[in-house]
Amino acid sequence: MKSDIGEYSVEAAQDLEAQYGLDIEAELLKMLQEEIAIEMVKEIKEGRSGKL
Repeated sequence: MKSDIGEYSVEAAQDLEAQYGLDIEAELLKMLQEEIAIEMVKEIKEGRSGKL
């Protein structure tokens, strides 16, 4: 899994919402869901899905 590290604050989320109309919490959740799905597919393809 990627190890990108960043900082999150309520103020930053509010700024992004106000300036760009972005719901950063929804965007972060979407990214996490995609990463989890990718990891699950990798595990299945490698035949290790039962060893989680």
